[in-house]
Amino acid sequence: MIDNTLFYNIFRFSYYAVFTGLHVALMLGIFLEWLREKKALKNSLEEFPSVSVIVPVHNESNRIESLLQSLEAQDYPNAEFIFVDDRCDDKSVEMITGFIRKKGAEQKNARIVTLKENPGPNRKQYALARGIETSSADFLLFTDADCQIPRSWIGAMVRRMYDKNVGAAIGPVFKRSGGKGFFHLYQCYEHGVRYVYLAGAAGLGAAGGGF
Repeated sequence: MIDNTLFYNIFRFSYYAVFTGLHVALMLGIFLEWLREKKALKNSLEEFPSVSVIVPVHNESNRIESLLQSLEAQDYPNAEFIFVDDRCDDKSVEMITGFIRKKGAEQKNARIVTLKENPGPNRKQYALARGIETSSADFLLFTDADCQIPRSWIGAMVRRMYDKNVGAAIGPVFKRSGGKGFFHLYQCYEHGVRYVYLAGAAGLGAAGGGF
């Protein structure tokens, strides 16, 4: 007769070993990523390479104001802003136009790319591709229209990408608590946990995604 207890114990302890080993590896990855982060932050830019910030926009008039304000506050001197109007039929384009005109000549490096159609299949990627086509900058940065970015975001990302061994830099998106009920609170928690795993995997050289 097969001893079910033996099989159960083998399964149980194997699961513990795999789970513990995975998290020890991820903790090591987070430590390695922290070391890389310290090195990147020590890098001082001797020059300011050109940067295009590309933002796909589809009917975001209720949420884009925070992004426009944070873009206006950026402290990087050599950045252009490319907004891709993905068939908006709300006030998004009007708000972006106001942003471009707000500071006059200082915002001459901001423009709108208008899409009359978007065949997809991934409409956001299609919009981003059209924005990339219009850029001639040294570096490309991407953010969504419903986000808010810190003042030093462009410069901080450039310092990381300035290393010739770096092909791409990714950063976390933290959700603000808003709305009522369990779902909204869970999203805030889930975002934080997800990026802990992502940072650990990136430190090990096996990033599973980027947002």
